[in-house]
Amino acid sequence: MGLEPDKEPLKLNADFLACLADDPVAKNFFNSLPGSHRNYFSKWIDSAKTDPTRTRRIAMAVNALSKKWGFPEMLRYGKKEI
Repeated sequence: MGLEPDKEPLKLNADFLACLADDPVAKNFFNSLPGSHRNYFSKWIDSAKTDPTRTRRIAMAVNALSKKWGFPEMLRYGKKEI
């Protein structure tokens, strides 16, 4: 028995998608990204261990996407703010 590819598409974080719906610029930029890049944002949000952290990450992601920043740019900016 070997490894099998996972053919199930990743489900993006529903709260994140709801917040994106409130910011058309961020949503359009997010939708223009390759699927793997969209997944980075959602996996990062889902990996938060607490609700406050998850909420903060959603806010950071929407803010970055509204500035047309990708995932790496958002993380670099976030490190400067800490």
